Order: sequence, then structure tokens, then C-alpha cells
Amino acid sequence: IIGEAIYETPLWGGKFSTGMKHNQATMDNVYDGDERTKVSMNTAEASFFTEYQRKMGKLNYTLGVGALRTSYKQGDASQEKYFFRPALNLSYQLGKVFLRYNASLSGYAPSLSALSDVEQGMDAYQVRRGNPNLKSVIYFTNRLSMSYQNKWMNMDVSARYSYDDKPIMEETLYEGGMFVRTYDNQKGLHRLMCQTSIQVRPFKEYLSISLNPFFNRYISQGNTYLHTHSNLGFRGSIVGMYKHWAFMADLNTSYHNLEGETITKGETYHTIALGYNKEKWAVQMLVWNPFTDDYHQGIENVSKLAPNKQLAFSKDFTRMVMLNVSFNLSFGKLKQMERKR
Repeated sequence: IIGEAIYETPLWGGKFSTGMKHNQATMDNVYDGDERTKVSMNTAEASFFTEYQRKMGKLNYTLGVGALRTSYKQGDASQEKYFFRPALNLSYQLGKVFLRYNASLSGYAPSLSALSDVEQGMDAYQVRRGNPNLKSVIYFTNRLSMSYQNKWMNMDVSARYSYDDKPIMEETLYEGGMFVRTYDNQKGLHRLMCQTSIQVRPFKEYLSISLNPFFNRYISQGNTYLHTHSNLGFRGSIVGMYKHWAFMADLNTSYHNLEGETITKGETYHTIALGYNKEKWAVQMLVWNPFTDDYHQGIENVSKLAPNKQLAFSKDFTRMVMLNVSFNLSFGKLKQMERKR
């Protein structure tokens, strides 16, 4: 159940906003196996915010302050925590260059699956178990970006840094001849994500070329471990349009993520597509990985106690042909629509 109320009014040449929001949820998890176990959790999240937005010449700023209360009860364990939630948004127009900066502080509560102490067998050597003693987490994020646009191109350069204080991340124990994969509030998790997006239109709307290199850096600080990981990658696409015809090609390298002691490595793929679009319908033929025989993605756990790797791969998934057909069946009257804040 979600309830929300927002009030806005002009003030001192800007706009003043205030509001509140409340989420109430009841969740049940059922575990089947040698024994059937049901665990339940009641959670409540209430927040309040006050915000002031104003434009001064080429500078547009928003200052906000708020409070967040989280509470949950799972079995005999319960917790209540309050968070201070400041927020800042700045934007500045400098000719054709647009600068933006935003920062905020907030928090989040653990999930029911992480809190439950039910043991689930993973294989002959490992079990997974939750931790009823987990605490809510404080989360900080900020982002700086610069964009430039003219008749022939768009360019956007951005860097985002976020930090989770005492994050809920995995931990590996050895008990009774088994490796126990569980969770705990670790020391910290740092993420730095940098990306450049360049879109070139050499022939107006007929041809668009997008180049998007990115770099991610992760530092995972556990109570008994420290792991770092860097990921340099690239996304790119070419889109050609002529009358009702459309040609598309894109390339995506593997996107990595490190959290706790697990590195998730996404798929590397490229596609080529040819489509025909009309107002009420469209058809497109797409070929997946036409120029390679290798498809793979993987998960790597770098725990010193029980490291392991999982690799999903195929030699037959490449050069797969897909046909997409879409129809627009909308009819009747369209009322005025509002976008939820």
C-alpha cells in the first residue's frame, strides 16, 4: 500500500514543495525442499521532504531536505531506523555547454531473503543462509555531467560516484564441513562509473552514429576481505533511416558489476537489423552475433575460502535470426495524462 501527498507553491521567485510518502508491505517467502518453511516480514517506510527550486540567470538550483523512517519485523527480530535525506541539484548553461550536478543521501532496509535464517542447499559442499541481525544501510550518491549539442552532434560526459556505508553483502563461513554463503553488514562499497556518449548525425536524420565508451571501478570492503575490480567497455550503434526503411547495427562489450565477493560479467554481443515501419505496423528482421562463434557470460566468486566460477556459453546461439512484428491497436479517446513525480 502506497500513499503520497505533495504540495507546491510559488515562493521568492522560485517554487517551494513539501510532501510525505508512506509504504506499507507484508511479504511471505515459502521454501520447499526436505522441509517446508514459511517466513514473513512486515515493513513500513515513511518519508518527508521539503524542497526549494529557483532559477537565477543561467543557474538553476534545487535544495532539498527530508527524513526517512524504515521499520521491519521478521519473526522475533525487529528494527527501526531514521535517515537524514539532504539533496542538491545544480544546472548551468554556458553557451552550448550544459553542466549538471546532483547529490543525495538516503538509506534502505534489508530484504526478506537476506534476513531469513532458512538454510538452502546449493550443492554437496555449499548452503545459503540469511542473517536476522542485518541492519539498514546509509547510501550516498552524486553525479557530474557535461553535455554539448549542435546541428550535427550530441556529446555527454558523466561521472557518478556512490558509496554504501555498512552495506549488506555476502560472507563465506566454514561450518560442519560445509561452506555457508550468508550475509552481513560489511564495511563499505564504492562505485565509480564514467561514461562518454557521442552521437553524430552526418546526414541529418538519415544517419546516426553513437559511440559510448565507459569505465567502471568497484571497491568492495568486507569485514574479512577487500576486493577491487575495473571494467573498461564500449557500446556503439549505427542507425540509418530512409522513408519507411530502417537499418540498425549495434555492438556491446561485457558490462561488469562487483558486489561483496561476486563479479557478474554480462554478455558481449552485436546485432544487425533491417526494418520497415508504417504508422500502424512495423516489421524487423534481426541477426544476433553474425560475425562470431562465441557467446558467453559469467559469474565469478573471489572468496579466499571457497572461490568458484560459473560460465554460461554457447557455440550455437550465434547467428540467430529473429523476426519482430508489431501492430498499433490503440483506439478511442485519449485523456490528459500526468507524470507521477
